Amino acid sequence: MKHYAEVHILISQGERGSGIVYKNDVSDDELPKNYQSQVRNIVENSKFKGVLTGGELTDVVLTLVAGRAHEKHTEGGDFFEAVHRAVRHGLMYAKSILLEPYYDFEIDLPIENLGRLLNDLNNMNAEDISYEGTQVIRATGFAPTVNIQNYGSTLLSYTKGLGRISFSLRGFLPCHNADEIIEKCNYYPEFDVKNTPDSVFASHGEGFIVPWNEVFNYMHLPLKRFELVKEEEKIETVRSTYDASKADSEELMAIFERTYGKVTPRIGDWDAPVKKTPEREYVYKEREKKKHYLLVDGYNVIFASKSLSELADTNIDAARDRLLELLIDYKAYKEYEIILVFDAYRLKNHDTEILNFSGVYVVYTKTAETADQYIEKTTHEMMKKYDVTVATSDGIEQIIIRGKGAILISAREFLCDLEETKENFRKEHIEKQSVSNRLFDSLEGELKQQIEDIRLGNKKEP
Repeated sequence: MKHYAEVHILISQGERGSGIVYKNDVSDDELPKNYQSQVRNIVENSKFKGVLTGGELTDVVLTLVAGRAHEKHTEGGDFFEAVHRAVRHGLMYAKSILLEPYYDFEIDLPIENLGRLLNDLNNMNAEDISYEGTQVIRATGFAPTVNIQNYGSTLLSYTKGLGRISFSLRGFLPCHNADEIIEKCNYYPEFDVKNTPDSVFASHGEGFIVPWNEVFNYMHLPLKRFELVKEEEKIETVRSTYDASKADSEELMAIFERTYGKVTPRIGDWDAPVKKTPEREYVYKEREKKKHYLLVDGYNVIFASKSLSELADTNIDAARDRLLELLIDYKAYKEYEIILVFDAYRLKNHDTEILNFSGVYVVYTKTAETADQYIEKTTHEMMKKYDVTVATSDGIEQIIIRGKGAILISAREFLCDLEETKENFRKEHIEKQSVSNRLFDSLEGELKQQIEDIRLGNKKEP
């Protein structure tokens, strides 16, 4: 694997309106100047996403505190990946603050309208309000842009054209309703694959993804600046699991030796007495059985099936109905609560619609919401109380669903299970009929004829 770059970036709060400020705390011995310049250019020319809503990061200082490259294995884009992943990783641990733009305002209006103005400013979360004047009042202060930017028309209306307002940008300040905005955005940074906080490490020449909360156990460079972490949250730096005996490059091993010193086997205190605790009797407790939900990505399954896909080309409604019929039969055989989800995001002014057909719930998503988004959100909520299986072949959605801990089945596997269940159901039905016929055949000839005559209507029951 001919890629290698590692950087540690310290994230600290910057001054208001400063944007992103870059600082360097690495010597030329630790990281050559050309790579330091690369890191600087990447930081100064990149837009980093925050982890609260996915908005742009600003008003922070990014300090390069450690870095390493390799003469043979480091290539052009390696530091770009390393810097972006390092910043994202740091933000997952940092206490982020959601910002929004604020306007300074200056309002002139008749004194008789002052009460209405003060009430409106209070509702708009305005701050530092002051006013002066006798017959004509001038009020000043600042307020969230989203609340006050369209206030001019309202002012003209209740002052009968006598009111005047002017704005100037004050800057970005903490959001006045951050919790509401964060919940509304429904942004999960772990699942933003284009801005991932995870890192990539190599073992035996193969690269593998390390989740952001396990990176400290794999990194090569020692972690600095422990004083910035709370005492109870300190993280022990664990030496890399890199297997030097199988390295491709002796030079890379030499770098490790210079950094960590000679690697020697750890010797334990084998002679120390072992404190034994009495064994406790293990009592087996059966796992509480949870209700199991099956979420089906409707169109994904339809277009994974040859027969349903052909039917959809002719009549999409018929394809949906056919899939629903299959799921109703499936539910009769399986102990699942089934939710079938279809996209309706292209329809205008469409609210989420939920219908119940013989115990199978059919969901048509609201405007601007895809089936993927609905399934991800529902899975996130249901996993707290129930077992959840999701049937889809959407690649991105599969990654997200796995991350939430749900069971994943591809559309093709699910279709095979539907067919297998249908076949099992048919065999059981045939077997029951066969048992019924065998009972009739075992009757004696005269009694058998009497029953047959009654069945055919040739003879009345006695």
